[in-house]
Order: sequence, then structure tokens, then C-alpha cells
Amino acid sequence: MDKNKLMSKILIVDDNNANILLLEKMLKISGYSNIKTLTDSRQVLDLYSVYEPDLILLDFRMPFMDGLEIIDSLNLSNSYKNTPIIMLSAENEKEYHEKALDKGALDFITKPFNYNDIISKIKSIL
Repeated sequence: MDKNKLMSKILIVDDNNANILLLEKMLKISGYSNIKTLTDSRQVLDLYSVYEPDLILLDFRMPFMDGLEIIDSLNLSNSYKNTPIIMLSAENEKEYHEKALDKGALDFITKPFNYNDIISKIKSIL
């Protein structure tokens, strides 16, 4: 087993629990095991400061705070260490991709999720 996979901390933030379960399953099949999840976007900053993930998989549209607002909040936080962020969205429009990348996301994955696409993007970052 690749030590980086075992050590890498991944935070998944999505208000849809089915998406979280699917992403967790994909990551575990690929050897990642240090995974935390959130369905409530308001809890991201608190968990981030304790967990200090190596990668965040962040849904674009959520209640309370959307993905762009979370990136803004992280950028204002003293504990934020420029952790790579991959945005997740059902929107496959260039405008959404550009907004996410402008805010600091490294990549964008559209739903429905493709296993090979997700894992290759994560491997290239971690």
C-alpha cells in the first residue's frame, strides 16, 4: 500500500450524503483511508483547523454557505495553509469552473462522478 495514500488526509464537503458515500467508497477502493466528511458547510472552518486536510473535495452549491464562500472564509482564516481544493458540481458550465478557479480551486469535477477522473485528479495533487 502506498504510504502517501495512507497518510493523506482528505476532507469531503457535500450536502448530499449519497455523494459523500460514493466518494468515500471510490477513495477507499483506491487506497485512501484517512477521510473526514461534512454535510453542513458551516462546520468546515472548525474541522479544518483540527483535521488540517491535505486535500478538500468541496461541493459548489450547498445550503448556508456555497463552495465559493467557503474558499473565501478559508482564505481569511489564520489556520488555512493553501490546501488544494477540487470543486464538485452538477453544473458543467464554463462560468462555474472559472469562478471556482479564480477563487483558488485547483480543479473541477462534474457530477455524476467518474471514478477514473476523480482518482487521477487526486493522485496528481497528492
